Amino acid sequence: MKREKLISLREERGLSQTELAECIGTTQQTISWLENGRRKPNVYLAISLQNFFRVKVEDLFPDIFLGANTTKCS
Repeated sequence: MKREKLISLREERGLSQTELAECIGTTQQTISWLENGRRKPNVYLAISLQNFFRVKVEDLFPDIFLGANTTKCS
């Protein structure tokens, strides 16, 4: 599942995957994997991307956080 929001935010800023990777301290390959849904971000990457784009991490990774708040304990 492609993460369209992450891709569109990067493209809106005119950044290549390599440039975004340099901005947040990771590799182009990691950005590619994140955008294509082949990898889940670790906490550091999720927070770095959230802060960089100034959006909720849930918006960047809806496939991970979808339904996260709907447990029997809530």
